[in-house]
Amino acid sequence: MNATYGTGHWRLMQDNATPHKAGVIKNWLKENKIRAIDHPSYSPDLNPIEKVWNYIKQQLYHQPFSCLQELEYCIKSIWQSIDLVYINKLIDNHLKTLKLVYDFDGAYL
Repeated sequence: MNATYGTGHWRLMQDNATPHKAGVIKNWLKENKIRAIDHPSYSPDLNPIEKVWNYIKQQLYHQPFSCLQELEYCIKSIWQSIDLVYINKLIDNHLKTLKLVYDFDGAYL
């Protein structure tokens, strides 16, 4: 990311799950000059990728899988088929989501 966007011109979005808050992780991020975005652990709505994962889960819901490789193939296929219209819609709606999360004191929507 630093090579693509330049050091300091992007931030890592992760939730506040216990492994993400571990000292070793925080130190590694600091040593590698990676800035993370802080947000409440009970508010996954602030992480736009969660909406993409939800979309993928919806697409997989009624599909049976005979093996792990088949599941992996389906996930990759769905990921590659997500069109930019959907992604842009998520981006456009993110400001509304931020306001709602703020209005509900960071609670899960």
